[in-house]
Amino acid sequence: MNVFAFILKYLRKTKFMAAVILAALIFRCIAERGQIYAMSQVIGYLPKYTEDHAVLAQIVLFIGLLAAMLLLDAAAAYVWRYTAGKFTPYFCSLVYKDIFVQVHHHSIRFFNEEMAGKIASKTKNIVSGIKEIYGQIVFGVIRPLGGLIITMILICSADFELGFIIFLLNIMYLLIMVYIRKRIGSFAEKRARFGAETDGVFIDTVTNSDLVKSFANYFYEKKHFYNVLRTAVKAEQTERTKDAWFDFEGKICFAATYLASCLAVFYYWYLQKISFADVVMATSLLNGIMFDVINIGFFVSEFSQSYGQVKDG
Repeated sequence: MNVFAFILKYLRKTKFMAAVILAALIFRCIAERGQIYAMSQVIGYLPKYTEDHAVLAQIVLFIGLLAAMLLLDAAAAYVWRYTAGKFTPYFCSLVYKDIFVQVHHHSIRFFNEEMAGKIASKTKNIVSGIKEIYGQIVFGVIRPLGGLIITMILICSADFELGFIIFLLNIMYLLIMVYIRKRIGSFAEKRARFGAETDGVFIDTVTNSDLVKSFANYFYEKKHFYNVLRTAVKAEQTERTKDAWFDFEGKICFAATYLASCLAVFYYWYLQKISFADVVMATSLLNGIMFDVINIGFFVSEFSQSYGQVKDG
């Protein structure tokens, strides 16, 4: 079964909790960006304040908006964490139940051909992979994508042309990040496969230690385990070193895109197309938007790793 279809099967059974989590995360994105918007407007009005009651009223209004956004953020965070605390264990329990049934529906021949340790290791990989995928979807898709959309709306409200330029810069950065991070997938799949094989051999060797000793098979099993372990170590080392290099490439792209975006903001301020408050808002949001794009890029690679774990299972 396809990994996406596999996960979707269980999402249908937990759709209410999933919908609540999604809504809470969207409200958090709105609240977090709303705080920056409100604070930037307050800063923008401060130089204008002398004893102008109209300006003071605007400052108070945006301080009230800031307070509302802070409360919304706190409430949404609680709802998300509370629901997620129930969702993840229940979701995994459904997976465990189905795996238990599926494994025990096999014939005795299956258990003769498949090592018990390997089955246990693959099951562990599936469940841990699903937990990782949940975190990756939350922090690598929903939150950054929601934040990206809301940020672009706010910047475009200041100046559409500037917003469009920043949008294009970040889309280019996103595509580069996806390309960079996607290359880790094949290395992750190998690491998961060889890791599961190593765990399986080790567990079976320990489980059947009496047979190993009875048939004086210790040195053969030791050599076999060391060979499997060596392959797994090389696969993990390759994955980690490649990941470090891909991360370096991403940071170079981040620096270039962030600098170009900041220059665009200051240039539009120089042209007097945006106000000082807009500069404060845009530069504050830029840092967030860049990290949103980074998170989406990391999602691609981390999802590939988790996908490989679940698929290998």
